Amino acid sequence: PQVILFGTPLEHDAVMAIKRDYAARWPVRVYAARPASLRSFCDEVRHSCVISGTLDWDCRSAKGEKRSTGTALFSLTVRFEADGPRILAETGTVLAPAGG
Repeated sequence: PQVILFGTPLEHDAVMAIKRDYAARWPVRVYAARPASLRSFCDEVRHSCVISGTLDWDCRSAKGEKRSTGTALFSLTVRFEADGPRILAETGTVLAPAGG
């Protein structure tokens, strides 16, 4: 029911609204994780993992008049439940923004 999004606990509906707004602003998106940077740390008792790494992004507006590119660190905390995985937290830090 809640996700900690960049340090702020939010209800599912609020997270989905943020994600929809982002997708509307940047409908053309390419993300490339850097394979050597990917890490996972799992807790078998809690049935959860923290997955982190570095990614490069290139996002563009629908007509291509705006563009955002850069590199960021990301971290997702995921719990594995009977009905599938659930994201508990998402955070990240921009390392090298360009454009936007």
